Amino acid sequence: MKKTVGIITILLIAIMCFAPMVSAAQVVTTSAVTVRQTPKGKTVVKLKKGTKITASSSKSGWTKIKTSSGKTGYVKSKYIKAMGTKKKAKITYYCACPNCNGSWASWRGAWSTTTSTGKRLYNKSSYKWKYCAATPSVGKLGQTITVYLDGAWRRLKIVDRMGSSYGNRIDVFWPSHAGCYNRGVHWNKTVYVK
Repeated sequence: MKKTVGIITILLIAIMCFAPMVSAAQVVTTSAVTVRQTPKGKTVVKLKKGTKITASSSKSGWTKIKTSSGKTGYVKSKYIKAMGTKKKAKITYYCACPNCNGSWASWRGAWSTTTSTGKRLYNKSSYKWKYCAATPSVGKLGQTITVYLDGAWRRLKIVDRMGSSYGNRIDVFWPSHAGCYNRGVHWNKTVYVK
């Protein structure tokens, strides 16, 4: 019985740590679009080309959005793009553990590390899809990167610096070492820097 409870507890923790969290991103319509209640559903509103909207999750060619007036619905993903300067970059992941951060890692109830901007990052699920390190060729400290990862537009704040010898590279903070390996590497990914 105790073993079963332990296994269930571990599974629940794993599900909570690895469940995708939606991170809204500012996007713009690339043509006139129809916002629908559901993918292929009834029309909510029609938007003009160049309309700024907030996008969250995407699935099967449709993106869930919210207009500036608060209306929500779905638009075809091919008719929106992130705002900012378009670049290509290699994307990897890191956490606050000693394997990823060496002597910069410390234990404070969870592994944590301090970035070059002074921001302390913890291996806690509330830090998913929020922060990253980037090479100077990608963006400056404090800038925001918008990238499409794991079925949703993600907005990541650059809080740490990587050396220029890495080329165009972004290291996304993820709150577990195992999760970093599971996410893998994304080569030549389109990112928008603002």
